[in-house]
Amino acid sequence: RLQESDFPVSNPEDEARYKHYIETVYDEGDSVGGLIETAIELPEIGVGEPFFDSVESILSHLMFAIPGVKGMLFGSGLNLAQTKGSEQTDTPLYQEGRILYHTHHNGGVVGGLSKGTPIHFHTVIKASSSIKKLLPSINLKSQTNTILKLKGSYDPCIVPRALWVVNALSYYAVLELLLRKEGFHWLT
Repeated sequence: RLQESDFPVSNPEDEARYKHYIETVYDEGDSVGGLIETAIELPEIGVGEPFFDSVESILSHLMFAIPGVKGMLFGSGLNLAQTKGSEQTDTPLYQEGRILYHTHHNGGVVGGLSKGTPIHFHTVIKASSSIKKLLPSINLKSQTNTILKLKGSYDPCIVPRALWVVNALSYYAVLELLLRKEGFHWLT
C-alpha cells in the first residue's frame, strides 16, 4: 500500500490531515519538513563493515547527498542516548532454527553489519528555505542588509518528493553492500 501511494503515510487516516496542514502552510507562504521512515528487508546477515563502510555509513553517505536532508536516525534513534546499554541491546534468540531478536533498537544493524532483520531508519528532511514570506537577507554587491521575497512558485513540503529519492538510494545502498560482500560473480 505504501509503495503504491503518491502520499504514503503509516496511518491512512492521517493523510487528509497532513495534506490540509501542508496546504495551510502554503497559503501562509511558508514551508515544513518532516521524517521519512524506511525499512529495508535484508535477510542477509553480516553485510557491511565494522568501520568506514558500515551499513549506516553507506546509507548516510547516500542520503546526505539529497538536498534538504539534515539527519539520519537508525532504530530507536535519539532515544538510544537516554537509555542504558542493557536497555538497548537487541537480545538474540533461536526460534525454529532461525535467529530472532526480542527488540529492534539498533535498526537491524550491529557493529556496522546487518543482523538479518529489517534495516530501519528515519531520514530528517528540513523545510525548504525558498518560501513566499519576507525574509531578512544581505545584498553582497552593495554590502547592505535587505529583505527578500521569492518570486514564482515554491514547494511547501519536499518530503513527498524526497521519499522516492530516499527509496531509490536505499535500493542502491543494498546493491552496493551486497556487491562489496559477495562480489560481482552472482550478477552473471
